[in-house]
Amino acid sequence: DFMSIRQILLHAPAFPDPVADSLLEGAVCLAHLLGSSLTAQVAQLDSNPASFRPILSGFIAGYREIVADLAADSEKNAAEASDKLVKLCKQNKVALDMRRDFLRLNMPETRLIDLARLHDLIALPAPGPDAMDFSLAPSAIFRTGRPVLLFPRKRSLAQPDRVIVGWDFSREAARALKDAVPVLKLAKDIHIVGVTGEKEIVTTATATDLEKFMHAHGLSFHYRALEKQRASVTEQLFDQAREIDADLLVMGAYGHSRFSEFVLGGATLDALDDPPLPILLSH
Repeated sequence: DFMSIRQILLHAPAFPDPVADSLLEGAVCLAHLLGSSLTAQVAQLDSNPASFRPILSGFIAGYREIVADLAADSEKNAAEASDKLVKLCKQNKVALDMRRDFLRLNMPETRLIDLARLHDLIALPAPGPDAMDFSLAPSAIFRTGRPVLLFPRKRSLAQPDRVIVGWDFSREAARALKDAVPVLKLAKDIHIVGVTGEKEIVTTATATDLEKFMHAHGLSFHYRALEKQRASVTEQLFDQAREIDADLLVMGAYGHSRFSEFVLGGATLDALDDPPLPILLSH
């Protein structure tokens, strides 16, 4: 089946914080449910002083020592995460390809992007409010051509029973819906929510056409059209997710890349900042 997910890439940076259990458990559980293999990029900070770049125009006092401490912590975090992953994959009978990586501060995410293009889905930690590298998720979303599953620190994904899908007939929403089909097949309860009034998308397709697409894939769903009430569509989708206690939110990622500077649509930006549940994003 060309729509199946056979290989998941898990990118787990081991700095500045330890890798969250929610990320490791969520990626392994999903791989198990989908019958997918898992490639894990566990990334620690390079401890070679030659790789420490000056910040702004010069080194702040004690900068090398600070980075050396960070690198030592990240090595410990990476070893712990790798051990946990090996155990989790054994328990869940998931084939694991472990890659221990060295990353530099402010380093472009080339290694993640190159490998991601040869996988079906990317699992990443959702950037929290104090994320060190906020460009990681946008790079994965806009430069890989692959769907990205973001795990917040506080929520994992054991079984995606209740899934909410943001829908507005746009190209991005269509891409997200199609990319999510293998995951939606695991769900018991699918809620498609159309929030109108954000930007007028003119479409000649109807709700019946949406129904036909879903039924062609053996999926049934509840549809809800909502008027935009909150400042952002994403916040409104989060409200809906809380209301039905959803396990996962699926939505299109809006924005464009020019000279690798990412201009994110408002909804996408809100989704990236410490979301209350795992989010599957496609561009």
